Amino acid sequence: MFTLDSNQTLLISCLVLLIGVGTYLTYFRQQSTITSLDEKIEAKKEEKKKIRTLQADLADAESRFKTARRRWRTQYKTVPETISSPDIVAYLTELTQTGFKRFDITSSGSEDRDGYSVHTFSAAGEAFFTNLYRFVWTVENNRPFYRVRDLELTYLEQRETDEETGRTTMDVLVSFQREVQAIYGAAEEIGDETQPSDGREVERLPVAQSPSSPPLPSSVLPNPA
Repeated sequence: MFTLDSNQTLLISCLVLLIGVGTYLTYFRQQSTITSLDEKIEAKKEEKKKIRTLQADLADAESRFKTARRRWRTQYKTVPETISSPDIVAYLTELTQTGFKRFDITSSGSEDRDGYSVHTFSAAGEAFFTNLYRFVWTVENNRPFYRVRDLELTYLEQRETDEETGRTTMDVLVSFQREVQAIYGAAEEIGDETQPSDGREVERLPVAQSPSSPPLPSSVLPNPA
């Protein structure tokens, strides 16, 4: 009859113990670790989904903000579907009939942008500062959608002596270079001609009704001797 001695019994006991420990680690301890890792992976996936959702919401908010800002800036502007160079030149020339010694304008061409088109003109000349100030204000604030860009001024002066009194008067004259942009072909949400209006265009500066003149930029004033 086969009998087990003490050494064999010890070895069998160790083997059974190893099998039990291995089974516990495999089916209980490791399973718990795997479950914990699965939960962490799912949490990371959910976090990534939230980040993607937030990124999409941010992009949508930025788009809506740009649209709202564009509507705000143009809420009282009229934007024609098309515009011709002669129309632009005629409009700008009409605004320079008084106070301008010279007004030269050259077309720089048209450019399509995001949702609208721009026809740019280069303008240069000489004018009394108050009249030039009035021109820029009118162009920027009248309902036709025009913009003035890159305005550069150089100080000049004009002195006149009254033959009867002998008094000499000085007018502030400036030479200027700038770009004037005419906006057209915009989408409906950019320019809406049905916006409330008082039925007439702004034709003058409010400051023009006051005896005081607009302040001269420091860059235009002559350097003291």
